Amino acid sequence: MRLPIDTQTVRSDSREVCASTEAKCHCSVESGTDVPRLLYTVENVAQALAIGRSKVYELMNSGLLPAVHIGRSVRFRASDVRDFVQGWQRCVDETGAQ
Repeated sequence: MRLPIDTQTVRSDSREVCASTEAKCHCSVESGTDVPRLLYTVENVAQALAIGRSKVYELMNSGLLPAVHIGRSVRFRASDVRDFVQGWQRCVDETGAQ
């Protein structure tokens, strides 16, 4: 299962950020090189899971969704988000909950 955040979305967001800052962008996305995104922000994860930022922090603090701390920044591995969704789906399938 892939995250709903695909490379097209990442490319689009990067262009908007680069255009909005009116700075010349030297990111790999602009140069046409597709580099898979390894880490996602709280906002990215919230959007991908269709939940709020507070719920993402709640999942992180409960240990259900592992996080990577880089300085004061919090990021989430794409693989951890996928594992969380797959684990949640297994739980729902086993209990028959909807």
